Amino acid sequence: MTQFSIYDPTIGSVTIRQITRTRYNPSAQELRAAAPGDTADSLVALVRAEPRVTIDTEDIAGVISGIPVSSGLYISAGSITIPWIKRQPGGTWASGTAHLTLTATNGLAIASSFRARGTDNAEASIDLALFSSDGLTSPVAANVNQSLAASSFAGAFGLGPVKINGTTIGEVADVNIDTGLRLNLTRSGGGPYPDFASLETPFRPRITITTRDLTLLDSLHEIAAALTSLEVYFRKRADGGTYEADGNLSHCKFSFGAGLTLIDAAAGDEGDTATLSLQIEGKTLTAASGVAIT
Repeated sequence: MTQFSIYDPTIGSVTIRQITRTRYNPSAQELRAAAPGDTADSLVALVRAEPRVTIDTEDIAGVISGIPVSSGLYISAGSITIPWIKRQPGGTWASGTAHLTLTATNGLAIASSFRARGTDNAEASIDLALFSSDGLTSPVAANVNQSLAASSFAGAFGLGPVKINGTTIGEVADVNIDTGLRLNLTRSGGGPYPDFASLETPFRPRITITTRDLTLLDSLHEIAAALTSLEVYFRKRADGGTYEADGNLSHCKFSFGAGLTLIDAAAGDEGDTATLSLQIEGKTLTAASGVAIT
């Protein structure tokens, strides 16, 4: 029996650590054709495929610094490696050249979202599209008997303070950050594979905040309010403790300069604490790692 598990992917010069999920989906579609009166197809061919890799990771700082939320990461005639580490029967992991990789030379990666909930580790999601050099050459290759570089731990983050228009919001339960980046892939010349990758515009970032403080319906607005600033922090965890000090240059920050705060919903069930969902529509999202919480 041969079994594998996920491992740190590399996109260009950027290696993403602490991945929690990898999914490769080629999105292949067939074309079928038959002669009149035939009971079976005479042709079954590949008509299109759009290979993508989605990656979930707790390496928040690595994603922010390596895959900008304003542009993504474009790789042309470069190197992309999605590794799979082989399990060792009766042990843990196989050593040497026993592993599997998916490799590509052309791709466009975006950090599609970031999220932090309760006391869980914060996570980021990456969407990576692989495209062909000419539309006819497969954009991805599978390779067996591969060696893997050593893995390392980059750090973990949790939910930190949230400030709307300069005021700290209390009782925050979770934050979900949609960067607003979307991939645009096109084909030419009848080729089955995309041969061009770009980003859809305009970017429309959104941050959704869930809080138990329903008094925000009064202090913000019961329907919508103008946004002058938004700051969302992810706190870096401290080994052997809880979190690093706010003043340390080790945390992550997401911010809007202007936009609109919408009241999404206030809801609750019998016996449970009610929550308020805020939908923050921003114009430009900025993200930074290695910052202090102020």
